[in-house]
Amino acid sequence: MEPNELLDIYFDGVRFLPDNVSITKIVVRIVDTKLNDLNPKVEKLAEFQSTFRNQVYNLKIQMPYARLKPSALCFVMLETFD
Repeated sequence: MEPNELLDIYFDGVRFLPDNVSITKIVVRIVDTKLNDLNPKVEKLAEFQSTFRNQVYNLKIQMPYARLKPSALCFVMLETFD
């Protein structure tokens, strides 16, 4: 791999959410084993055209392979508003 190559991570959407969920936000962090960020934290609200039970994000995260470690972790959190 070239050092300037990028790792692409895609989050298209979330399906089959409970009926009481109205607004959602996805939060993605890529960290090492000591919880130091390897890439900036990304937060995105669902697109307004999506339905309540099937939220659409169309989120693309790019990270250079040079910053990636073999022990890296990707934390994905879905925040909801009832």
